[in-house]
Amino acid sequence: MARKLLIATAMATLLLTGCTTEGPTTVTTIDEAKAELFAVQDELLAYVPTTAITSPAEVSTDSGTLIDCESGYSWPGTARVRIDPATDTDGILDAIHADWASKSGWTATWDETSKARYLTLTRDDGLKFALGPLSDNTVFDVASFSTCFALDDYDPNVRY
Repeated sequence: MARKLLIATAMATLLLTGCTTEGPTTVTTIDEAKAELFAVQDELLAYVPTTAITSPAEVSTDSGTLIDCESGYSWPGTARVRIDPATDTDGILDAIHADWASKSGWTATWDETSKARYLTLTRDDGLKFALGPLSDNTVFDVASFSTCFALDDYDPNVRY
């Protein structure tokens, strides 16, 4: 139950503050938006020490849902890596915060309203990530929303 609440809290935070770009984005297609998201996601997952990983990352590569945003749609992604429960996830989050808070165009904010500490990274163009531990510190979760992109023929029955 706590895990579902934590996931719901993280996703609600992303949905409520998701794709709110100020001005046009340079991303024009869903493929470009996903490629950009995956590149940053990989960079963030690299902060988890390989010695802490107990099974490879599970990464969503398609979604049946796109999120409306100001200039089109945003693609929601998820990556989870199983970790040893003794992993210092606070240390991982602190390192990410230290590096990303000073990156040009990025904002790093803490969400400590739930049981676990979560870090939200938002780029000026709306690319967004929420990171933190799940399942009693056995999973490191990276939830994300791409920048907005145009899609003329959205079909809710298609996986994107």
